[in-house]
Amino acid sequence: MNSDNISTGANEGSLSETSAETPFYVVGIGASAGGLESLELFFDHMPTSSGMAFVVVQHLSPDFKSLMDQLLARHTQIEIHRVEDGMRVRPNAIYLLQPKHDITIEHGVLRLTKHEREMGVKLPIDVFFKSLANDRGKYAIGVVLSGTGSDGSRGIRDIHSKGGLVVIQDSESAGFDGMPRASAATGVADVVCRPQSMPAKILEFAGQPGEFQRGQVEDSHASEEGELQSLFRLFRQRFGIDFAFYKAATIQRRIERRMQLSQITDLSDYLAKLSDNSDELDLLYRDLLVEVTYFFRDTEAFRRLESDVIPQLFKDCAEDDEIRVWVSGCATGEEAYSIAMLLHDAAEKFKRSVNVKIFASDVHQKSMEIASSAIYSPKAMENTPKRFRDKYFSQHGDFFHIKPEIRRMVVFARHDLTRDPPFTRINLLSCRNVLIYLEPEIQRRILAMFHFGLRVGGTLMLGPSETIGSLSKEFSTIDQHWRIYRKLRDVRLPESTRLPINPAPASIFQGRTTISGGGGSSKTEDSWFLPGAYEDLLAKYVPPSLLVNEFYELIHTFGDARKLLVQPPGRTTLDVSRMVEGDLQTAMTAALHRANQKDESVTFKSVSANTAMGPRRLNVRVEPYLKGSRKLFLICLEEQETASRPEQIANNSVEFDQDREGRVEELERELDHTRQSLQTTVEELETSNEELQSTNEELIASNEELQSTNEELHSVNEELYTVNSEYQRKIEELTDLTNDLDNLLGSTDIGTIFLDNDLRIRKFTPSIASAFHVVEHDIGRPIQHISYNLENPDLLTDLTTVLESGEALEKEVRSRDGRSFLKRVRPYFNESGASDGLVLTFDDITAVKIAASQAEQAEEDLAVSQRELQDFAYAVSHDLQAPLRHIQEFALRLEEGDPNISEVKSHLDGIQMSSQRMQRMIDSLLSYSRVNTRGVGFESVSLDQVLENVLANLKNEIAESNATISFEQLPQVQGDSSQLLACFEELLRNAIKFRSDKPLKIHLGARVRDDGWLISVHDNGIGIEQRHYERIFVIFQRLEFKEGTEGMGLGLALCRRILERHHGWIWVESTPGRGSTFFVQLPKGDKKIRHDRQGTAS
Repeated sequence: MNSDNISTGANEGSLSETSAETPFYVVGIGASAGGLESLELFFDHMPTSSGMAFVVVQHLSPDFKSLMDQLLARHTQIEIHRVEDGMRVRPNAIYLLQPKHDITIEHGVLRLTKHEREMGVKLPIDVFFKSLANDRGKYAIGVVLSGTGSDGSRGIRDIHSKGGLVVIQDSESAGFDGMPRASAATGVADVVCRPQSMPAKILEFAGQPGEFQRGQVEDSHASEEGELQSLFRLFRQRFGIDFAFYKAATIQRRIERRMQLSQITDLSDYLAKLSDNSDELDLLYRDLLVEVTYFFRDTEAFRRLESDVIPQLFKDCAEDDEIRVWVSGCATGEEAYSIAMLLHDAAEKFKRSVNVKIFASDVHQKSMEIASSAIYSPKAMENTPKRFRDKYFSQHGDFFHIKPEIRRMVVFARHDLTRDPPFTRINLLSCRNVLIYLEPEIQRRILAMFHFGLRVGGTLMLGPSETIGSLSKEFSTIDQHWRIYRKLRDVRLPESTRLPINPAPASIFQGRTTISGGGGSSKTEDSWFLPGAYEDLLAKYVPPSLLVNEFYELIHTFGDARKLLVQPPGRTTLDVSRMVEGDLQTAMTAALHRANQKDESVTFKSVSANTAMGPRRLNVRVEPYLKGSRKLFLICLEEQETASRPEQIANNSVEFDQDREGRVEELERELDHTRQSLQTTVEELETSNEELQSTNEELIASNEELQSTNEELHSVNEELYTVNSEYQRKIEELTDLTNDLDNLLGSTDIGTIFLDNDLRIRKFTPSIASAFHVVEHDIGRPIQHISYNLENPDLLTDLTTVLESGEALEKEVRSRDGRSFLKRVRPYFNESGASDGLVLTFDDITAVKIAASQAEQAEEDLAVSQRELQDFAYAVSHDLQAPLRHIQEFALRLEEGDPNISEVKSHLDGIQMSSQRMQRMIDSLLSYSRVNTRGVGFESVSLDQVLENVLANLKNEIAESNATISFEQLPQVQGDSSQLLACFEELLRNAIKFRSDKPLKIHLGARVRDDGWLISVHDNGIGIEQRHYERIFVIFQRLEFKEGTEGMGLGLALCRRILERHHGWIWVESTPGRGSTFFVQLPKGDKKIRHDRQGTAS
């Protein structure tokens, strides 16, 4: 470490001197989270004398003392300095930023600026890069390593614009790819590569900057990598899953299937397609995962769960405990929800309020999203029992939704069985049809993991084609067919579990096959006693022996060996070294250890042992025995034979010497046993010492790694603070924007639905409820699954048309309740201007349509009024002038002559008659004009009652004319009863008035026509010529059809005006000489009858 104490003044005083020196490159290195490893790799490959200076700028915590200088010193011999303000930059040196400071470079001198946390977002890398570009120009090199956020992405633009070099770490090798990705997105990167490749690229640039090829992107994977490994790498990068653990045959079949569907024959071509086509990669990914599932798949297996397993779970569960379930490989969630239904139903049945938590895991994120939505098609429901379908599902359109009480029980999480740790304290674990696709070694590892995650007594459920294999002794079987097991004990299993070894004794010692007579396949007639004979012979002639495995666990006993064994106090064990005592335990342990180490037979003689028959001397022999890939040991415990003593002894001294000699031999044997035991102990201690030394080395390395990790974590913490500040500002802006948008959507009266490119609902306004039956949880569902209240069968066609053409569309549609809407479909454009969905709006124009209809009616009324005004004008100008002319004529005659009294009286009578006629015409005009102004409000009127009143009023005329009047039942209508009475009275009076010489017959009929009633009044009178059909309805138009008939020409005009007020119409059809039929059309309710100027009865 060379931190020379150089004053600021001295540094500044030598600026001119520095400018005269040969220029050298200054490399600014920006790093943050995950950057320590990248820095170590960078300086591992950078020569000590590169002629460059390196300034490392990190995001550092203000409260943490950085150890970066010590950590980098392990990877480079380049001098390392902690930056002090005013320190001059020299070649072949590394400068490290201090916490709480920003760093810049001016005229080759490093400047520090202290900052406080309150200063807001800090971008120290951008600050330094910008100053580096300004100070060094084309001699500036910017390096962006691992980190989150976007710091550095602005400063490299300045370096690029000055002609310097920009080097970025490739995102695949970066621990955190935020900074590399943001920098690469600027498009100014000259080199993108791994940290270990950067020094060579930088030195190449420094050597020949003019010929250096910019825009290099390193392929971080060796070209010789196999195609299948390349495919696995794609899956690791995209989905984070390693298919190298899956069975090769399964992988091959699935790849070949996708290649056939894609019409590709060469794997390398298919690999190129996968690299460019993310959709095809996702399809292959789903194919490899083999997602086949539906509710209550294998019904009998779930019945076994319901009847045996789940009741036991509730029985064993304490009141304050919870039931934990893990469904591994849940795919789209049907199996997890099936188990949730069974548990919920059982809780109700047992009246238990138990907290149930179901962890459902899978490696496929899209499947997890489908499962989380809890919406399923009818096909997935085919196997669901009706009682569960009715109880736990709600149907919306064609789809079934899981009810909230079941959805809340299940927690979905992404989990990879091949690398992630298991969920623990599990009561029920279901992993069906997953292990069959994995290699056997991975299967054993996962089963051991399942064993670890289960509670004692917990239940494991596998697929029908799967088995627990070598873990059979750790589980009891509940149902062999459906592979349902219960965990027996808590024991730590090795990563690769051993296979069960239980060969028959005969095969162990003899290695023979089943004995058969004459080489035939049938047994001999004496074969029935052979097994028993073998056992008897072994017991008689084989010495007491023990057969143990490589873990010294007892497998089989022979002869009377069981009499030498005792079970120690406490937990039951099969460890043979704990089932003997004293010298026998020492000798047996030493012999087993040596036999296992040297793989040869070992014998200890004359070992003392306390047995049920008293003290004995035993010869202990251990022989290794290989059976397949497993090692066994046969321990023979043969009692030592003692030499027969002479019946007669010569004298006492011999006996004494013999006893002494036997004692010495016994002590020597014990000493030999002790030496061998000590030697074994020494060997074991030496082995343990080596292991401890290795462990110590590992602990030292781990300590260094922890220091590095600690440094990294503090860097990450500072980076997170920076990123959090940026995000906090963005969140506040987005919150305000969201509030504005929500208020805008809530206040608008235009119903709006935002759709994506798959026609799935993104958002909608509350006003859309008048047209679509959409609620909040329908967001994400396709629009075609949503019912609507519109008469618009072409909706989906219109949406697809606009989506494809990009042109807006407008149509008027009606709802089923009669309202009118203006439908608009427009493309939804994102910030880049590209179409990213649709905006569907429905504007309620019912009021506009009503106003338009009212305007149309007003226009028609105005036209009628104009026509009436013309009629009035004609009446005033023509009909009213006639009596006035008569009056003037009579007055002129009186004025001109000297008439006698009789002439005067005659003239005065003429004046009076003309005046009376004028009065009647004026009264008729008033009656005609007051139809609309003096009429009463409409009410329900019985036309039968109206006809009855008309017949009463015309009683005398009917009698005088001897008329016959017949009628059908007439309807109820809405109208003014007095005006309708006047109308029908005028029609009957005209029929009587214009009768022929034949007996008068009048008939009234009624029938339904269009949206109203058609009432006919038929007579057999004189009839009307067709040219007068409309003229007779004009005011004061009297046609002299029959002499001697009185009238003003007002009656039929009054009838038409009355019926116009009733939104009806009147017209006539007639044959001269045969009679006439007057048709009266009245509406049902308030609807107006549409008519032409000439009505027809068809």
